[in-house]
Amino acid sequence: MRRFVACVALLAGCLTVATSAQKAPPVDVSAAVGRVAEYVQHYFARAQSIICDETVRVQSLGYDLLGDQSPGRTLRHELRVSWESGPDGSLAPPQVFRTLLSVNGRRPRERDRDTCFDPQATSPEVLGIFLPENQKQLSFKSAGRGKSNGRAALLIDVVDHEDGPVKVETDENCVRFGKPGGSWWRAWVDADTYAILRLDEHLSRPFDATIPANRKLGTQRIDAIVERVDTSISYRAVTFADPDETVLLPSSKETVQVIRNSPSPRMRTSYTYRNYRRFMTSGRIVQ
Repeated sequence: MRRFVACVALLAGCLTVATSAQKAPPVDVSAAVGRVAEYVQHYFARAQSIICDETVRVQSLGYDLLGDQSPGRTLRHELRVSWESGPDGSLAPPQVFRTLLSVNGRRPRERDRDTCFDPQATSPEVLGIFLPENQKQLSFKSAGRGKSNGRAALLIDVVDHEDGPVKVETDENCVRFGKPGGSWWRAWVDADTYAILRLDEHLSRPFDATIPANRKLGTQRIDAIVERVDTSISYRAVTFADPDETVLLPSSKETVQVIRNSPSPRMRTSYTYRNYRRFMTSGRIVQ
């Protein structure tokens, strides 16, 4: 599963699991994952008719992982999800599409476009890991029970066992790293509906990555170590009318990355999702 999990520019939170004190029956992981897969398929079928406003805040961090007082960067996108059939009739991997609306509160200009730390215009939708066709290289195990936003949850850990070399993409401003099999996830799954309430992602282990020399910028090759890339996504119920429907959709997301020996060693990217609208077959948008 090729995903770019970290990036560095060439120009220069604690997560707590609440477990039940009372004994509960063991989780049938295989059955639970099957129910989650059904939920995710239904989720993508519905999400294709929904758009929202995504606000992104990018901030470099100090050694204490607090803001380092340098100017941050705020972007606003219109966001939608696509899950379409390929040429052979099979469903393509679900994707997130972003349209940039503003940068630091103003309409974007070409020089405002920071292609390194800004979210990419098209990116994989992470819940796609639960689709049956993506489960072959994954393993699932129970991590107990807990709560998320007051709801009883099953905790399921997902490990990607695909193993491959570090992938590097570079342009004049940025280097992106990815490693197949480099991530694991913990999902908080609603114990009654099998909806995803929260999803956290972590590196399975640190990995080495090379930032190649850039003659144009006069930079030398750097041997970096990707130490940490932590992401947490929370979901909330969003209610639509005419017809009435409630869908669990992302409410917030946060990613913290730490890359030793890089020009941009510590970064936090925070996302909030608001103003959900639903397209109906007549072409209307329902708030």
